[in-house]
Amino acid sequence: MEQAIEETRARPDADTWYGAQDLAELLSEAGRPEVAVAVLDPTLPANFRVLAAHLMELGRVKEAVAVLHRPRHVASLTWSATPPW
Repeated sequence: MEQAIEETRARPDADTWYGAQDLAELLSEAGRPEVAVAVLDPTLPANFRVLAAHLMELGRVKEAVAVLHRPRHVASLTWSATPPW
């Protein structure tokens, strides 16, 4: 398991939200849910559900519920009928 964690940390996408989620899952499976919570950016809506799950695993239910109730701000997108290429 430690080798998988180290390899995940070394991946080029390790600093993305999805890379952090992969790492958090491995850390949790390795019995380190506290570290799993620490690697997830709590300000990114993409992490809310995963973060809440790890918080609940730690028994931090009130924090998990608070995370799930955070507003999900969606950036405004400009749509066009013309493709960008």
